Amino acid sequence: MNGFRSIGEKLIAAERDNDIAPYLNSKDVLRVLDLGNGSLRPQYTLLQTAGHLTYGIDLVNRPQWNSFNAAYGFARLLYRWKLGVPLKHRTKTRVCGDVTCLPFPEESFDLVVGRAIIHHLDYETAIREIHRVLAPGGVAAFVEPLRGNPLLALARLMTPRARTRDELPLSSAQLRFADHVFGSSRHLFFNLLSVPAGMMSSILFPNPDNVLMRAADRVDRVLANTPARYWMRSAILAWRKS
Repeated sequence: MNGFRSIGEKLIAAERDNDIAPYLNSKDVLRVLDLGNGSLRPQYTLLQTAGHLTYGIDLVNRPQWNSFNAAYGFARLLYRWKLGVPLKHRTKTRVCGDVTCLPFPEESFDLVVGRAIIHHLDYETAIREIHRVLAPGGVAAFVEPLRGNPLLALARLMTPRARTRDELPLSSAQLRFADHVFGSSRHLFFNLLSVPAGMMSSILFPNPDNVLMRAADRVDRVLANTPARYWMRSAILAWRKS
């Protein structure tokens, strides 16, 4: 209700558009696949509202009526209201399916997107399927956690029951595998020092825009262009199909 989720999703969409800008013009009408669209469908909604021909695929898209789905239906209405977009969209293009066996022909999409999804999958199979359904010159853009982050590794060690069995943040070797499959890549790595700095600044400063956070962000931007980038907590990953 406070709008934080809608603000965060808009920021993610803006960062993605910036990251893929050398490859695609997000102002064009694109054929887009939202991989693992989720029950709330945040990016699916934003992409559809932007005028793109957007498909979503997820096992949660199975049509069934129960209290859980009813609650999410209400949450989606609130989310659309917070985004300031029409509460209903005329075209429903959501598919219930396995994202590692996509039910689409080859070269069906200009853009495939996802957030924190491919680290739950059979990674190499998923990457090859994404490559298959992308048109030549098409882009895959994902926001994913990274395995090399020391704080994330510590948190995983201390909370083994706080995640699903299929979940494993991405390694540098996995990123290089996808770089090789697609032939062209452009990644944005973020959140190394800014994570502990954020924890400390929430205690020391009343305003999140403070000297500690600005300093941590500047250092992170420098480290993102060094081998230390794989220690970052997350990355926006963009691959272009040659």
